[in-house]
Amino acid sequence: MTDVAIRNEDMPDLSAGRECLIRLMGQHFLSRILEVSDDRLTVTFPGTDYPAPGMRLELQFHDDEGFNSYVSHVVAGPQQHAGRVVVERPSAMERVLHRQNCRVSTDLTVQVKEEDLIRKYDAALLNLSGGGALLETDAPLDLNSSVEMTISIPLDRSRTIHGHVTHVDRLKPPHDSGRSIVGVRFWKMDAATTQAIRDYVWQRLRELYPGH
Repeated sequence: MTDVAIRNEDMPDLSAGRECLIRLMGQHFLSRILEVSDDRLTVTFPGTDYPAPGMRLELQFHDDEGFNSYVSHVVAGPQQHAGRVVVERPSAMERVLHRQNCRVSTDLTVQVKEEDLIRKYDAALLNLSGGGALLETDAPLDLNSSVEMTISIPLDRSRTIHGHVTHVDRLKPPHDSGRSIVGVRFWKMDAATTQAIRDYVWQRLRELYPGH
């Protein structure tokens, strides 16, 4: 489905008190708008030594069907304003569907195997979204392998998810030469599993960033 860019002087998302996600360097941070002016926004941010002025970031305002995306750049980081970041006020909005692609870190363990094989391997679930996962495992998985992952989502039941390996990074000594960091993209997920992951992602965001 094609995303649509919208330019509109009236952007109700950009108002004081609104909660959003900041996407920065491939990570998401729960945030809240504190102040709004004609050319700048001041938002909360949990970091202390970054982002630096000039860095690109994205503000995401989520709903049940997707999110409104606003691209901006940092004017002043938390080094100048503890617990907050000043950014340029965006002039355009892009509508993006499927909010489940927000990714969060986890401390869960899953089991993974190649679809055509029997043996299962334990894997640390480093992060999770509705579209995929990042694993650390000693499973001998290769790029483009079809895999089956079994996950027990907190407050839910055990679920089996199918996917494709999108990247493999073999760890080297002194870390752990027998393990790999593996990226998996999900496919053919049923609606109940999609909703369970979506609920977990938002619960996890609240746990990671309380008070924002």
